[in-house]
Amino acid sequence: MMDENLHLLANPNHCYRKRIPQESIDEKITLLLKKKLPGIEITPHDYSINILKIENLFFETYQKRVVSTIIEEIIQKTENEQILF
Repeated sequence: MMDENLHLLANPNHCYRKRIPQESIDEKITLLLKKKLPGIEITPHDYSINILKIENLFFETYQKRVVSTIIEEIIQKTENEQILF
């Protein structure tokens, strides 16, 4: 039993990793945008306004795709005479 404890205390294979502070997703996106648009100063306020616009664009695109899919299914079922009234 004593040898096992000694091995655990002196384990040469155990590595301590340095903790690197993790960036938030917003910080990563901001850095990418600054690289993509080097001539434009991107402030946190500008970022928050524009990221909301981007979210809204994706939401609208998603809604249009869902509606289009549903309409296409209705048209196909109507053509195949599968819809009963």
